Amino acid sequence: MTTTKAENRYGTFNGVFVPTIISILGVIMYLRQGWVVGNAGLIWAWAILAFSVLIAFCTALSLSSIASNTRLHAGGAYSIISRSLGLEAGASIGIALYLAQTFAITMYIFGFREGWGYRFPEQNALMVDLVSFGIVFAIAVYSTNLANRVQYAVLAITALSLVSIGLGPWADSPQPITFYGDFKEAGGGYTGFWKSFAVFFPAVTGVMAGANMSGELKEPRKSIPRGTIWAVVISAIIYIWLTMALAQMGAPKQLTSNYYILVDQSKWKWLVEIAILCATSSSALVTLVGAPRILQALANDGAIPFSAWLKQRTPKGEPRNATIITGVIVLISLSFRDLNQLAPVITICFLSTYAAVNGVVLIEQGLGLISFRPRLRFPIWIPLCGAAGSFFAMLVINPSLSIFALALLLFSYAVLTKRGKISAPGDVRGNLFVAIAQWVAREAVSLPQSEARAWLPHPMIPIYENENHSNGVEIALDIAYPRGSIKLLGLGPVALDPMLDEIRQQDVFCTGTAVQVEDRVIGLIASLQALQGAFFRPNILVLSTEDGYDDEDLASIITAARIVNMGIVLNCSTKKDFQRDGFINVWIRPQMPNWSIEDAQLAGNLDLSLLLAIQFAKRHGLIIRLITMIEAEQYHSLAQQYLRDIIDQGRLPYSSQVLVTHGSFWDNLTRGPDAAAHLFGLPNADLQDFIQRIKGSTSGVKIFVRSSGLESVLV
Repeated sequence: MTTTKAENRYGTFNGVFVPTIISILGVIMYLRQGWVVGNAGLIWAWAILAFSVLIAFCTALSLSSIASNTRLHAGGAYSIISRSLGLEAGASIGIALYLAQTFAITMYIFGFREGWGYRFPEQNALMVDLVSFGIVFAIAVYSTNLANRVQYAVLAITALSLVSIGLGPWADSPQPITFYGDFKEAGGGYTGFWKSFAVFFPAVTGVMAGANMSGELKEPRKSIPRGTIWAVVISAIIYIWLTMALAQMGAPKQLTSNYYILVDQSKWKWLVEIAILCATSSSALVTLVGAPRILQALANDGAIPFSAWLKQRTPKGEPRNATIITGVIVLISLSFRDLNQLAPVITICFLSTYAAVNGVVLIEQGLGLISFRPRLRFPIWIPLCGAAGSFFAMLVINPSLSIFALALLLFSYAVLTKRGKISAPGDVRGNLFVAIAQWVAREAVSLPQSEARAWLPHPMIPIYENENHSNGVEIALDIAYPRGSIKLLGLGPVALDPMLDEIRQQDVFCTGTAVQVEDRVIGLIASLQALQGAFFRPNILVLSTEDGYDDEDLASIITAARIVNMGIVLNCSTKKDFQRDGFINVWIRPQMPNWSIEDAQLAGNLDLSLLLAIQFAKRHGLIIRLITMIEAEQYHSLAQQYLRDIIDQGRLPYSSQVLVTHGSFWDNLTRGPDAAAHLFGLPNADLQDFIQRIKGSTSGVKIFVRSSGLESVLV
């Protein structure tokens, strides 16, 4: 059923502030804050509070910044992440957030049971859990409006209970303050501090309560920042005061053993007892109203099974089916039976969500995206602290559980990605990657360059109308695979899309540009010059003798490529037919009398020829054979050692072989060993004659290479 405007009926106070503050001032404050102070002492308890509030407040500010930048859809934090990082990432985090909210309902039910058990200890604990949950569930299913009206009474009772605590007997005879606890009840030492933190942190997870209602707020862009920030600030002040008060209510042993010390030390005990019951039940109610809306938002995007059923609404707009599933999960989780055991699980799930929310702001603000123009802009260290603090807290609270949770997130992301694209309007991942690439490019320009060490093949193929370029494309794929890229340059009215699709199916990155020109040679040279200023530019020009170049054209193109530091690969085979376990012969110019690899690099095309041979050998399972010629027997051993040095220093495959032949190049070419492919250096003159003689002298694929001078096989 479609959403109507009537559903967007909540404002800042009733839609965000009230549910957020009563979620924060709930079960942990009444029943576990004393336990934390008893374990930690005043100073460490304040440290736990400060770290918790820091993470929650940074997250609240990040959430507010995003909310003031764009309209939030239903789902709160899930909407934020999915619209920024894609639905796959958003759904992975959204599932964790939903489970955290659902388990938090169980935690609040346990808190209600403890408060009820203080007055009626003889009643069955499980029965109390089931009855209290049944009442809360019935209200949530019946009407969100009723749940919303209940919140006002709960807020008033909570405020009065704090007054009762402040006027309690402890104020007349305060106990000596223990500033540093020993964490004996928490497990001792370093682990004890973080266990106490894990127990307390769910108190501040209510920061998301208002955001979960984003789809039903009149003005979420204004309401979420105002309501959330005020709720966190006021709650933090209350916790600071209450921590000090608890430190004066009793000795550490009293605080850790008596979960009801706030009741015992209040002026009107009955009022605090009612407040505990109201706070825990209302927190459960608020969360039970918000959690199904996250599940429904996931279903609306088709991110989870049974989405069609889960996204159905009642005539009043309530997510009844999602609420029923949430209720079933809560019933199952009631088997935990211990609030202290459940709290760390909730903490880990919430922290992963907080890290993601802060990470979204950190990325968008750090990259300086023009689309990120929030009305509330905060320093970048705020989302950085929120993200880093969340990850750090996850790992120190429970490393095993955190790693398991992160593994589940990655697994769900992989499953969702494999399922295929989920429709997501506003997904900015592509733009983010472009912005990241631009930032990297800017930073790289300012650093010392070492192109040879970071060299990757990026061939470019000129494409002409009505000509078959399949063999050239295959050669380019052999050169670029797997980490390089291919650039198609259409000269004239050429349809590049079919070729782009074909290449991309081979898992090689490929782009294409069409240029309307009358003279294709002039157009190619002009394109080479234009690409010289590009950061991500091709570095190898792949040509074919079948393209009909004459000597003058070929010389002009080669000269232009040399000026812009592009290597040349000239293919003269009409059909490529590599055989696995065959050979690729690399014909190397003799370096008499010094036989120096460095001289060979300066004089010819050694580097690019060897690098391409390595690429061909990997892709087709070929064996590299290095061949050179000598005219005098006295150079035989020197020539062999020279070729072995190339294999060793160039780190060629161990299977590579060397061959030293006697006589002229042409004689050896005719009687030399056959191979699936031959690599030759391009001469400086008489290109066509050289190419034609080779074509008639040997079999296999024949490729001519000229280095740009920027490659090096020795780095």
